[in-house]
Amino acid sequence: MCTSYRLLAENNDELSAILRQIHADYPDVAVTTGRVAPSQTAAVLTARGARPMTFGMHLPGKKGLLLNARSERADQSPLFAPLLHSSRCLVPASDFYEWSATKEAYLFEPKQERTLYMAGLYVEDQPFPRFVIITREADEQVAPVHGRMPLLLASPELRHAWLHAPQLALALLRSQPDVPLGRRPEQK
Repeated sequence: MCTSYRLLAENNDELSAILRQIHADYPDVAVTTGRVAPSQTAAVLTARGARPMTFGMHLPGKKGLLLNARSERADQSPLFAPLLHSSRCLVPASDFYEWSATKEAYLFEPKQERTLYMAGLYVEDQPFPRFVIITREADEQVAPVHGRMPLLLASPELRHAWLHAPQLALALLRSQPDVPLGRRPEQK
C-alpha cells in the first residue's frame, strides 16, 4: 500500500513546473511539499492540468480514509469503476514509502528519472477533489519489503494514455510496467 510519499521540488524542474502551475491557478492554496500524508492537500495531474487535491476518500458510513484502490479489482468496484471512465489522475512524487512487516519504513526512489507518476482516481469534493493511489502486486524490487506498491507510469505515452484514453487506461490496470527503483531505509 502507498500511504505516504514525498514531493521534493528542489532541483526537479518537472515538479517545480507542476507546483508553479497550481500556484498560478490557485494562488490562495498551499499544497504540501516534502512528505505527503493522508488528508493533506497535494499536487495532482488530471487531463485538464494540475490541481490541488486531498489525499484520501471518505467512504459513506465509515471512519477514516480510503487511500488506495487495488488495480486487480478497481474496474469491478462500485466506487472505482465509474471513476476509471472519467476521473483518472496522476500523482507526481519524488519517492514513496512502504513499510516492512516489522514496521520499518523504506523509501523507494526512481533510479533513472527524477519524478515518479503514480496512477490515481479522484472524486469531486469540497473544498478540493479527493484522490486515491492505485496499487498493484509488488514487483521484485518492492516485494522484499511489502506485498503491494503504487502503479507507476514511467513513460509520457503511458501517462497520456492513463489520462486521456479510458480503454487503454483499463488495460494499464492489468499491465505491470516496471520502473527501476532504489530502496533505502528512512532516516530518522
